[in-house]
Amino acid sequence: MEIKSINQVEQVLRKLLTVYHDPNRYHAFIDGQGNSARLYFRGQSKDYGDSNNIASLLRNNDKDNELDHIQKFPSKIYSQRITSNLQKLICMQHYGLHTRLLDITSCFFVALYFATCSDSSYPGVVFCFPNFLTPADYQGKGIVPQETQRDDQLENTSLDFEVALAYMKPADKQYIYNESKKFTELVFSDKSSLPLDNRRRVLYEIYETLFGNTEAETLEELEQELKYEDQVNSLNSVSTHYCQAYKLIHPAYMQLINCPQVCRLLKILKADSCKAYGKPIDFTKLFRECFFVTASQINPRIKAQHGSFMFQPFPETMSVSAIQNMITEQYKPQKIIVSAACKDSIQEELRCLGYSRKTLFPDENKLGDKYGEKISSINNYN
Repeated sequence: MEIKSINQVEQVLRKLLTVYHDPNRYHAFIDGQGNSARLYFRGQSKDYGDSNNIASLLRNNDKDNELDHIQKFPSKIYSQRITSNLQKLICMQHYGLHTRLLDITSCFFVALYFATCSDSSYPGVVFCFPNFLTPADYQGKGIVPQETQRDDQLENTSLDFEVALAYMKPADKQYIYNESKKFTELVFSDKSSLPLDNRRRVLYEIYETLFGNTEAETLEELEQELKYEDQVNSLNSVSTHYCQAYKLIHPAYMQLINCPQVCRLLKILKADSCKAYGKPIDFTKLFRECFFVTASQINPRIKAQHGSFMFQPFPETMSVSAIQNMITEQYKPQKIIVSAACKDSIQEELRCLGYSRKTLFPDENKLGDKYGEKISSINNYN
């Protein structure tokens, strides 16, 4: 797909929705407002190859780790409204520091601006990511959209834990990753002699009991129920081993949840006022997803740019190529080429529509004067 003028935008959006098997909803995505399902976009002045759509912390191989960047960021820049750890990470990203947040937008014209605002010697690119998940879908994935998170939250979310992990030392993060990987293999590996369906069922039952969503109010009661079910099935010549699966999975979970590293993680969650700190952790979901975050803190720039973020895994636990494969598998991003020869004319068309440096960076001069930051040096590839 290629764009040479603004007049082609509607045609390209229709084609995109055909790719994503939803051709009747194109009108819902051009400004990205007021819709739970939408397309997200990212504009770049050129194609960066293997580092396309990779957050700055992962593609810049500096010596500082994530916690180093957090600790070096001047606290005076945080406003009184910025209180949560996620908001602090968003503020860091806002100032061009390295984080695991990738800037994206729900407005195609904003992405097109960033694809054409510089470097006229190269074609620009706009990447499109579908996000057709409903709130119920997010719940199923262990994620709650940031705009609704913590209002009536009944369970933990991947977002809470991914943010809290950012505030941990690399060694602690690596340990939790390695042990989570072992736990996931214990539950889902084909190497176990116990049927996979039984292991899945028991894991679900353990979590339901910990959430208080079953008649078994304690894990001891759950073990007795599973043992009784095995006995009944054996009388009916049905071979099940729920109790054996429980004895395999439960000790491993308790060992992991009580290790010093996870206790430190829960302490960070509690200090951040996350309800998740008192909830069971689904270690099978940690470190294994890229997902979208809508900023609950709306500053003028994020609002003007219809800004959102893609939260990505840790460089200590996953290679850039693995993250690229994860993004491709989860979202099937489509690449839209913007001709280098047409960049200037498209910029002029965008200015006529109200998309310019002045409108997309309304806080630029104010913030630059207040904090002495070189805001204008922050480019669209952050």
